[in-house]
This record gives sequence, C-alpha cells and structure tokens, in this order.
Amino acid sequence: TEIYTLSLHDALPISVITSRSDTMDSLMMMLLVLTAWLITLALQSRNWRYLLIAAAVIGLNFEVKLFEAILPVPALVLYYLAGSDEPVRRRIALTALAGAVALAAGLIWPVAISLAPSHERPYALGSSDGTIWNSMFVFDGLNRLGNGGNQASGHPSMSKKQAVMRIFQTHQRQIGEFFGATLIAALLFGSAALLLAGKTMLRGPPSDELRIRRAAFAMTVAWLVSVGGALSLSSRLHPRYLEA
Repeated sequence: TEIYTLSLHDALPISVITSRSDTMDSLMMMLLVLTAWLITLALQSRNWRYLLIAAAVIGLNFEVKLFEAILPVPALVLYYLAGSDEPVRRRIALTALAGAVALAAGLIWPVAISLAPSHERPYALGSSDGTIWNSMFVFDGLNRLGNGGNQASGHPSMSKKQAVMRIFQTHQRQIGEFFGATLIAALLFGSAALLLAGKTMLRGPPSDELRIRRAAFAMTVAWLVSVGGALSLSSRLHPRYLEA
C-alpha cells in the first residue's frame, strides 16, 4: 500500500503502475487499440472480415474488464458507420453481425463457468450469491451506477461525488494528477496533428482516405466525451480506469 501511495504522489503514468499490478487495465487498453486498428483495416481494405475479427476482440475484451472495456464501443461503431462507403443497409447488417460475434465471444467464459458442476465453480468475486452473472451484472454492473459501490470501501482513489466530467476536476488529486500525467502528451501531439491536417480535413477533395480520417476524428471525440462522461458518473472511479 505504501509503495502504491508513493507512486500516486509521484504522478507516474497510471499505465506503468497498472502493468505492475494484478489488474487487467493495460491488457484492456491494448485490446481497445487493436480493435480500432482492425476497424481501420476493414475500412481501408473494404474487407468485412476485419470487422468481425474486431468484434471478436471486443467480446474477449469484455471478459477481461467487463463493462469498462465496452464503454468505447459506441464510438467504434460510429467509426465504422461513418467511415464505410458500403450501402447503408449493408453497413447496418454488417454492424449487427459484428454485434452478434462480439456477444458470442463475450459470453464464452461466463457460460463455461456456469456449465461447470456447482462444487467445482470458483466463487465469483463481489457476487452476493457466488454466481458469475451476479458478479458481472450487479457488482460490476448496476452497483457502479449508483452509490452502492462506495459503501464497502473508503479507498482514497475512489471519488464518492458523481459529477459530469469529474475526471477533469484537478482539485481531486487522485484523478486530476493522473489525467494530466497519462493523457497530456496525447492531447498535445493530437492537437498538433489536427492543426497540421485541419486544412485537408475540412477542405480536401473527396477521397476514401479523407472519409476515413474524418470518421476517425469523430470516433476520437465521441470516445473521449462518452467514456469520460460515463466514468465521471460512475460510483467508483479508480485512476486506472482512465486507461479506457
């Protein structure tokens, strides 16, 4: 605990601390980046198979970090729908098929656990009845939406006050310092890249590359706003959640 607290005070990038612990946020983050890259390949190559592989990765990522891992999914869906030049109906059909693949991949592990004999099942962490479903949808699901998640712990890295865009409130040291330490470089380099590409983004001649770039920009904005808002309104907010 002392080492972890010292690391917090040193404001090291949260991904470094997470990678040295038994949490899975770094793996979750890598799989999210992989998903976005696979969707980019699907758009550039017009090969729907990459989209289905991306959907399978989303499902597997749900098994890694549950609902935290699927918070960016609406932004990823927007990326594909806005970046594809397929007919609208085909885009919707492929998105629905990808959703089915993600659902199937995400349920492999909990279904396998549920089918095991009751005396051989591991007790699901946080559940009130020992089932994986209670742990997934109550302890790590509904309880994160209200204040119930705060009652069992007074951990200093949790913020009990829910507010819109709470992660940007720098007076909350545990969250504000890590937001700056983890994302300030990305924001600076990203802003510079947008300024350099702004003329082409806004006034460039129509092309496949321009369409995909614009869709990627929309995805990035939607990702930041939706995930930042969701985490700000959650009842439990660890600094490591910022990896999402």
